[in-house]
Amino acid sequence: MDTPPDRWRNTVALNLDSAYLCMRAALPHLAEAPGAAIVNISSAAGVLGVKGGAAYASAKAGLQMLTRVAAAEWGPKDVRCNAIAVGSVATEGALRSWARFGATAESMGREVPLRRVGRPDDIAYGVLFLVSPMSAWITGQTLAIDGGPRIPAALDDDML
Repeated sequence: MDTPPDRWRNTVALNLDSAYLCMRAALPHLAEAPGAAIVNISSAAGVLGVKGGAAYASAKAGLQMLTRVAAAEWGPKDVRCNAIAVGSVATEGALRSWARFGATAESMGREVPLRRVGRPDDIAYGVLFLVSPMSAWITGQTLAIDGGPRIPAALDDDML
């Protein structure tokens, strides 16, 4: 909670306000296209929070709620709206960020059940699904593409 107010505003503007403004500008055009779909790119931080990242996590949580509200309001216009909560993905920026804390893609991957970090194409396939006819009856949802870190730890039989 030590985020300076100007950094807070910039982070929210980049991660929430920009999506709102784009969605608002796109609606008149999307309403004319049968089966139109919006996919907002959110983050696992918007679901779980992240220590030291109140502004980012709050903005991404807000984006997920904006997605749900837009789905409810725009559904009657045949416009679907969903989001993807992205986990740790090995982009150039993420690799640089992790390196500042002594982490690597390999060490980050050990923290998730699938034992690897995501690749950009993992996210792209989720977007393709959400804009395709295969998801024609899905709206207002946030799809987690994160390798599974939020699933409960498996219990051994002797723990039951």
